[in-house]
Amino acid sequence: MIDVRNRGTLVTVTPTTLILVLAVGAVTGFLGGLFGKGGSALATPVLAALGVPPIVAVASPLPATVPATLLAARQYARRGLVDRRVLAWAAGVGLPATVAGALVTMWVDAESLVVGTELLVIDEDTTVRGQECT
Repeated sequence: MIDVRNRGTLVTVTPTTLILVLAVGAVTGFLGGLFGKGGSALATPVLAALGVPPIVAVASPLPATVPATLLAARQYARRGLVDRRVLAWAAGVGLPATVAGALVTMWVDAESLVVGTELLVIDEDTTVRGQECT
């Protein structure tokens, strides 16, 4: 068992939780690579639904996000598919928003972060369904 601190509260992570995290990570990573969907958006609600403690559900997908993004960006760049104007805009907005989001987690509990992730996934799904595929 591993003990994790969440705002001073001790959360015990059992071997079963670790196996669930690895299994969900493998499946969502595969699906994310196959369909181009971010693994964190899929993994966080699934882990929470399986009973993984909220702080673990929110944090578990994060270590894979940066390497996966960098590898994908490298492949897009090799194929000349990177729009530098869009990249500059996304980095200019995304990096400060990431820092702000990380700071907000000091005051927002993990369960609320899981609910927020679920709402974003639902919103993204309804947005995609509302558009025609070409």
